[in-house]
Parts: sequence; structure tokens; C-alpha cells
Amino acid sequence: MSFKRSYIIAAVLVNVLAIAVTSSARAAPGGVKLAAFRDELDRPVYSWTISEDEKDRLTALLETDFNEANVAGTYVNAPPQACSHCGKETEFIDWVYTALTRGVHSPEFIVESLKEGNIPKNVHHDVYCSRCGHLTAARDHTGSEGGSLHIAHATPYDRATRTFGDSLHKWDGAGLEGRALVWHTLWTARGLEDAASES
Repeated sequence: MSFKRSYIIAAVLVNVLAIAVTSSARAAPGGVKLAAFRDELDRPVYSWTISEDEKDRLTALLETDFNEANVAGTYVNAPPQACSHCGKETEFIDWVYTALTRGVHSPEFIVESLKEGNIPKNVHHDVYCSRCGHLTAARDHTGSEGGSLHIAHATPYDRATRTFGDSLHKWDGAGLEGRALVWHTLWTARGLEDAASES
């Protein structure tokens, strides 16, 4: 009886250890590094590599081969943060998903802008999780986008006035802890190769 109990306890410990190892690997992705420079407000900047899985999801979302955009990653003022609803870490695809879903940009515009390098810097927008649709830590610091907790309640973008309408389901600032993420700019696959050769 004692052998069976020890075996069960050992099996449970192995499974818990396996979960802990995979969870910690997900929580600190290898594709995120502290950049060698700081932003204009002297905040640290992190480079987020876009994984092959994320490129596949971007290809599906944009309905074109994302690899043609030649984007390898993005610079952000914080490491990825877990979605408070589903646990997925913030990724570049969340900005793309939000822009498409809220009608800010078309897939064609996004792809062409990425190809041409026409990338705005220091983008401050409400950003929603591409997995579950809930508001992430990346948000508009002025509150002008409504701050709805879910993208289904977020107001669409009015291209004529270049504004977002008032939201009926406005975020009151509670419940979302952590530092707000600010997307700075993208870097190309060529930039990734150059950085690898320097290190």
C-alpha cells in the first residue's frame, strides 16, 4: 500500500513540475529582450520577436502571407503581460486584431504600411486580446477611445472625424493592474539578422 501511495505522489509531483516548467517558459518568452536603448521618456524598451505561430495567425487574420511584410518583431515599453481574462500574453497580433475589428484599418492598408515601413511610433490605443477580445494593459492614456472591457462593446472608429464614439460600457480604471504597454515601432527581418550578428 505504501509503494502505491509513493508512486501516486511521485506521479503527481512530476505532473506539477511539468506544468510549472511549461508555465514559466510561457511567462518569460525567449523572444523578448531588453533593448540596448531607452525611449524618449527614458523608459526601458523591449524587443518582442514575432514567432512563427504568431506569423501564421497574422497570415490568417490579414488573409495574406505575413512573411511578405518582412517584419520580425516590435519594440514595446514593457515585456508582454498576461491577459487578465484568458492568460494569453500580449503580442503584436493584438494591435492588428484591434485595428481590424474596430475598423481603424483594412488588412490591405496594414500589410502595405508594414511593407513600406510607414509605421507610426508611440502608438497609444486601447488594445484588445486577439484570443478572447478583452481589454489588455495596452490602452489609450487619454481615455478618448472609451476603454470598453470587451471589444464587442468598443465603439467603432469614425473615419470622417478620426475619432471613436462614446462607449456605453466604459472602463472605470479598476481591475487591470500593471503598466500600460506602448508600442513603439517595428523591426524587420534584416534588423533581426543584424542584431544577431552583433551579439
